[in-house]
Amino acid sequence: KYIEPLLDLNEDNIFTYDFKNAIPKFYFEKTDGKAMLTHLEGLSIFFSLISMHQQPKDSFSGLQINNIQRAKNYIKNNLSHKITVKQVADSINVNDRYLYNLFVKYENITPKEYMDKEKITSTKKLLELTDLSISEIARAMGCDDVCNFSRFFSKHVGISPTQYRILNRK
Repeated sequence: KYIEPLLDLNEDNIFTYDFKNAIPKFYFEKTDGKAMLTHLEGLSIFFSLISMHQQPKDSFSGLQINNIQRAKNYIKNNLSHKITVKQVADSINVNDRYLYNLFVKYENITPKEYMDKEKITSTKKLLELTDLSISEIARAMGCDDVCNFSRFFSKHVGISPTQYRILNRK
């Protein structure tokens, strides 16, 4: 009777009930008005209510997958900038550790590895399809130092950007 209305969730599986006002009322009704609610009692009731909530696994997984997709979109739209995992996490309003765990769980790679993979994929396309110089491509990928960019590319691909262009020119 008292608890069910407190467990409503919105489409993002977030409690939508006004706990600040509901907990004292809940406690007052439960004790027939004989006692006031202390801070610790309020916290105890709040955590008891949360522990009673059972998150539907499928809907929560949907939220997690949505966060991954939003992070991927942010990464793809910002390849020309130096971005960090924290910036990606902040852009979708999650903690960077949480984002890291999501990527490892659902993508089997870290967010940083995903960012590197996307940069390499885009670099390969630019090398194959354009006449941009290596330094122009480096700047397009958010790197001002062409030597660092070439080392990064060689580390991931096994050959230099120039060699890759020669072998894969379309």
